[in-house]
Amino acid sequence: MRQAAMVLGIGGCIAIGACSGTGGYGQLDGQAPETLVGQVGLSGSVPMVMVTLRLSNGQSVSLVGELRAELAELTGAVVAVEGVRTATPREFDVAGYQIRSIEGERPLVGILTLLEGAIWLEVEGDEAVRLIEVPERLRGKVGAKVWILGRPVDGGTYPHTYGIIRDVGRE
Repeated sequence: MRQAAMVLGIGGCIAIGACSGTGGYGQLDGQAPETLVGQVGLSGSVPMVMVTLRLSNGQSVSLVGELRAELAELTGAVVAVEGVRTATPREFDVAGYQIRSIEGERPLVGILTLLEGAIWLEVEGDEAVRLIEVPERLRGKVGAKVWILGRPVDGGTYPHTYGIIRDVGRE
């Protein structure tokens, strides 16, 4: 089991988006990966809901690939996505992403774990943040990938806002 190191405060944490989708980018031969930054949105209606990224120039691209479902849970967040454009105009095959901001703040992103009766957020490698006064709904999501906005308190971070990116049991 990994050894968890307590990190006090959000400032010392890097919000990573577990930015690895292992697949082979649906890329065109020889196309180099690029990074796009924008706000995640949803468009269309069931069953044809599209996950989009609105760029600073006002254009939108449709996000596809293995991480599409995770990005759909980040509606409204500003993210940087890495991947390649596909043969379809305005479509981007995402291989990785990083959450830049949610509600104007940089979130902590990681996997919820239980260690010695306390809930921790594994944010990077063996680094973890202890969560204080965890809401019951979040407490039941050990193993899920989540984002958290919180404030530092004595002994950890108090999560005041959070979201589930990838629920328990989803790959």
